[in-house]
Amino acid sequence: MAIGIEILEADALKIKADVLVLKYAQEFFFGADSLAFSKLALLYKNIEGKLPKPNEFLFLESLGSVGANYILFSGVNGLLNFRYKEIRNFSFNSLKHLAKTEADAEHICFPRHIIRPARRCVEQRRGQISSPSPVQDHQPH
Repeated sequence: MAIGIEILEADALKIKADVLVLKYAQEFFFGADSLAFSKLALLYKNIEGKLPKPNEFLFLESLGSVGANYILFSGVNGLLNFRYKEIRNFSFNSLKHLAKTEADAEHICFPRHIIRPARRCVEQRRGQISSPSPVQDHQPH
């Protein structure tokens, strides 16, 4: 199975995808995470009590609140410790979780600050993939 990576400069909440992957940094949201959560909180009752602890996940149907069909919140430790290594682990663990639970997801969206570590995570594991695809960078017109 080939894995292709596209880097799009766009609003992650508007991109059409199967799954939008966001972090939950234990009682703190920032950027796209915050905006998506605010939209979902209007659609789901008591969503705050379901937010994932570190290394746990919350998978929700977006119900049209964002461009993706589903949102995966991946629990991470506090935002102050969310550095390159933690972003790589977040990316890998999120993709691994989706591979186990949502095998039919073809288009997975990560916000911009996650792209480089997620890309490297996939590239380092290409030895397990039969035919790698090139990385494509797209710039807005």
